[in-house]
Amino acid sequence: MAKAAAVSPATVSRVLNGTKVRADLEERVREATKALGYVPSRLATALRTRNSRLIALCIPDLSNPFFIAMASAVQRTVVEAGYSLVLFEVVPGSDEELRCFQTIIAEQMAGVITVPSHDPTRIQGLLHADISVVAVDRSGNGLDIDCFLIANEQEGYDCTNRLFDVGYHHVACISGPVGVETADHRVAGWMRAVSERVDESHAQRVVRAAYTVAAGRRAFNELIEKYPDTDAVFVANNLLSVGVIQAVISGNSHRNFGILAFGSVPYMLADLPTIQVAHLPARQIGSGAATRLLERIHGSKEAPERIIYATTVNWNLTSAEDLIEERAELGAESDFSAS
Repeated sequence: MAKAAAVSPATVSRVLNGTKVRADLEERVREATKALGYVPSRLATALRTRNSRLIALCIPDLSNPFFIAMASAVQRTVVEAGYSLVLFEVVPGSDEELRCFQTIIAEQMAGVITVPSHDPTRIQGLLHADISVVAVDRSGNGLDIDCFLIANEQEGYDCTNRLFDVGYHHVACISGPVGVETADHRVAGWMRAVSERVDESHAQRVVRAAYTVAAGRRAFNELIEKYPDTDAVFVANNLLSVGVIQAVISGNSHRNFGILAFGSVPYMLADLPTIQVAHLPARQIGSGAATRLLERIHGSKEAPERIIYATTVNWNLTSAEDLIEERAELGAESDFSAS
């Protein structure tokens, strides 16, 4: 290749490794690589530098649109930077996560974007192996790493208040399992709003469930059985929201029942007039986390940051009466129906 480009082998090496050289020399080397069909050996590079051009993304649920959108943004960012993405579906804190981290260390991957578990020693193992780490969705449990998060408690508070503001009186909450940071924080926000707006008895109107559609249906039915006067619910997860919406529709007995879904739901469900959706900035989080990880891989020594994002809610209704009027304009029946 050096002969084809009429430069020294050292110049070829510098160009291929990203070291700055004169523009005309770089252009000649690039033209030679195209003409010769040269593809660099990542294995050889990893052996020489003791680091690969692989980046790992560890997320807990590939069926969740939030994580799918995040993964898409991460991949776009790292590929544009000349890296490849390795995707792992692992539940934080599980044995699979431990094996995943062991693989990342064994393969000497350049960096990791992960949803942290409660056990900080696992990420410490990556850091001790000189692998850059950025946390998403949940905090780093006191570790000195960058974190890209949603303002979960504040968003839970704001979303719950919105349901009260449009005229609902008995606002309940359905959220994820106890002990999951995001679920706990969203419940805390709901609890704070409820404590300010109604009497303390309403603080019991919360059901915790696994992150599945079926669990959302069961949680809603449990909630209504215990508190039949509930007229609205803040659902703190998108998969749970789908289950709740299905339960409301199939029940056909909750006229103008208000739902605020935290996270995107299918368009056919989001179009129902009494459903509002808090859209999560999944792509922004993914892109931001990947960009920061690349900076760390390339030697950035700036102090780690907690980057906090807000949701976006398209509020097109101002009161419970508006909900009723809009349903009437659409020709809807008094109760939800599958049609």
